[in-house]
Amino acid sequence: MPLRQYSTLKELQELLNNEIDGEKRERPENNFVDNALRIAIAGEFTATELEVYGYPEADPQYLFFIEYSDVQYPYIHIRKPLSGHNLALLDEAVPLILEKVKHRLDKQGKLLVVGDEVTCDKFAFYLSKVTGDAYTTTTATVYCGVFYMTPEQREALMEEKSEPPAGFSFEPVNVDRDGETIHRLWKNGIDVEVTKNRIRYFPSICARTDEGEVVGWAMSARFGQVSNLFMMPEYRNRGAGRALEYSVAKEFARRGMRVFKYVETTNSSVYAGSLRSPLWTLWTEEDEDNNDTKKPNLHIFRRFERMVLIEWDSPESQQQLLDLLQKNGHGIPNNLVVDTAIRYSIEKRYPVSHMRYFSTEAAIGATPTYVFVFEENKTFSGFYARPPPSGHDEVLLQEALAELIDKFKHRLENDGEMQTLSDAFTRHVLHDILSSHFPSFYDVHPPSTVQVFYMTDEQMRKVEEMELKPIEGYYADSVDLKRDAKRINENWLHSDCLESTTARLHHLPACVVRDSSTGEAVAWDMSSPFGQCSNLFTIPAYRGKGLAVLAQMHLVKSFVNQGLRPFKYVEISNWNLIEATRRHPLWTRWEDENKSMKQLEGPVVYHPMFFTTIKKKE
Repeated sequence: MPLRQYSTLKELQELLNNEIDGEKRERPENNFVDNALRIAIAGEFTATELEVYGYPEADPQYLFFIEYSDVQYPYIHIRKPLSGHNLALLDEAVPLILEKVKHRLDKQGKLLVVGDEVTCDKFAFYLSKVTGDAYTTTTATVYCGVFYMTPEQREALMEEKSEPPAGFSFEPVNVDRDGETIHRLWKNGIDVEVTKNRIRYFPSICARTDEGEVVGWAMSARFGQVSNLFMMPEYRNRGAGRALEYSVAKEFARRGMRVFKYVETTNSSVYAGSLRSPLWTLWTEEDEDNNDTKKPNLHIFRRFERMVLIEWDSPESQQQLLDLLQKNGHGIPNNLVVDTAIRYSIEKRYPVSHMRYFSTEAAIGATPTYVFVFEENKTFSGFYARPPPSGHDEVLLQEALAELIDKFKHRLENDGEMQTLSDAFTRHVLHDILSSHFPSFYDVHPPSTVQVFYMTDEQMRKVEEMELKPIEGYYADSVDLKRDAKRINENWLHSDCLESTTARLHHLPACVVRDSSTGEAVAWDMSSPFGQCSNLFTIPAYRGKGLAVLAQMHLVKSFVNQGLRPFKYVEISNWNLIEATRRHPLWTRWEDENKSMKQLEGPVVYHPMFFTTIKKKE
């Protein structure tokens, strides 16, 4: 059976008349149906499109409202039959609805479904079958109680004074003045233009201090619900939030419309306050397990997103990934990080951090275009983006970075920052993705730019055969954590903390050079979970004696003896070290002679990499 589409004003009005006929008007199932149809008929909102479908065609039981635009991926709100679910009909209807939005899913890769759990589960089941793509439920999924006002409560609302508390004034939101701020602080905001359009077209009230600073607001949306109630933390518990909510609710009640809202179950204070309020009623239903009680009829906002990345989450699959990457060439500099990091993961060399490996999808047996190595522990998170030897695919990179950041944005929220290591083009795309998809975060400029030096097979053979001559008065030694860790940490510019430094010294290759007369470490080199030699340092009073070179040569010899390829990063500001390393017969600089990689800055002589910090906006 086909869907029935309500596309003309006459058809929409007939549907509205049918759904508000008699006792149906006040059914909580019709909260959004009533308001959304009135808004559509009035033509008040032109920033997004709205398509309305019923199923089955002859006698629609299920109603589907689909909102979308060029910047907003499809939102599908579902009204189940007033008599309860008919799963056979739902199984027939969901694939038909997904066919209607398939072209937008192909383009935008996301979908938001709003309904009860049964309905959302059906969409999850059919999504990949219809689209041919794998979709995942994202962290944007939330469970909400549906609160609404009965006719008596709406009358009481209109008699309620919604005056702002002392120290505040209320006024309509000024979209030009306040739109960016509201969007930045809205955790469920999709796109800044979507937020601004809701402010322009629908009731929205803000609270200002006596100085004119906006410190709170309440908005509404295409489906007619009160939404995005927010107060700055320092201005909460003064009654302003409740007054803002009632002010927006009155705008709907004044027009003869339904008044309702969705409250996340995790928002315990607002949920509990709404339960206590004499002006709100929670939508409940009979508890099948206990006929004497009722339970909340929770609605779910479930966001689905096309999966661009796959995770290689076992030692066997990680070895398989490494084998695929080495098809690009043995020992190529693109694989420096993944080669060592995967070896460490398989051998469980660094238990302090959880190393996770993601790649874009590829045909069976083919090398994936993009690979990301994500490190996280209790104090740090960051990722490395492997530059593809065959050149960049900008669209694929955009999708992959957006998915990766979304997957780990909880770490950004909790930690406040995250480190990334990438080439110039990836850094450029990352900047754009943060600006367009994650306005609560930003990348710090300028990044730390480094040149990459590594050892070829021939240079590794020379290191293996080389006998390291001692320097009179000094000797190379392994690290003594009790004696050396604190001193090394205090002299490391990029140290995270003493605990982290100690962990690296304990689990990963490191070497110190000691003063023979005191036994104190006066020079050292160590390494990271990504595999590079790092923190090469000599105490200032001991410089000019070649001690740092001795420490590093002992370290790289340790790498070679373990079958690991030595490499290191040298900041471009350290020109003397760059020149010395370039002249050194045992180091090779990563250069991009064939210019196959997109470089955005300067002539392509060497292949720079960039350490970029992503931070959360205050």
